[in-house]
Amino acid sequence: MCTYPGCDKTFYVRQSLLRHQTDKHGRASTRRGETKYPLNTLYGAAIRHTLSNSLVAPVKMVGDHVHVFRVVWRATGDRLEHAWDAVVSQRHLCDEVVARTPALQMFVSCISGVVGKSREATRCIYPAVNYWAAFDTKNRCCHDDIEKRMLAVCSSADVKPIKSIIRRQMNELVTADSHSLFVVLKDHNSRFVYQKMRRSVFAGGATYAPLHPPNAKLVAQHHSKYLPQLPAAVATLKLAGLCIHLEVLNNE
Repeated sequence: MCTYPGCDKTFYVRQSLLRHQTDKHGRASTRRGETKYPLNTLYGAAIRHTLSNSLVAPVKMVGDHVHVFRVVWRATGDRLEHAWDAVVSQRHLCDEVVARTPALQMFVSCISGVVGKSREATRCIYPAVNYWAAFDTKNRCCHDDIEKRMLAVCSSADVKPIKSIIRRQMNELVTADSHSLFVVLKDHNSRFVYQKMRRSVFAGGATYAPLHPPNAKLVAQHHSKYLPQLPAAVATLKLAGLCIHLEVLNNE
């Protein structure tokens, strides 16, 4: 039987259960090798559909500018473990930088893992924070401006844009706008990232860390044009299987 809250479907074959949890609830399969390392994109038809309708469609309808990027710490050896131990505190600093960017309406952030692509770094998983930020269309935010702000507080990090492409995923045509958000939230329920986040919380001096600390975050300005519809959107996303929490800023 599926253990997801509110789901009472029963499966007699384990592979069918794993496929159902991946497609319906967005949970990564528990087969060997699929939860040990970060994913490439977000899985779960229900979550993808809800994200496209609740977040991407309103921004696209208004015509606001969306900036998608990643802050990654490419360290090696002992410095890599230190980077993971500081990922929660560094994420807080990065969120503040994005929150203070002019013309911001809202943004989504999520701690993630980036697998090294070079031959020497194939076994390295670098800590990263992914961002999907919507800015008022009259005040486009340049990538160089955000990069300078980020490097001012995180000098050892790299700020790279996340490429948006159009692809067919799970028999579904995914637009570039939606695909970029899927990449940002790809590790929202990653067991590997959860373990690293808990260790980072303890490394920061806390005496207690939740078993599943919240990872995905939706942050909106108090004057955002999208704020009235965000509480309902977050509730719908949670029902679809995305663990995300809403935060409202007041920078005045």
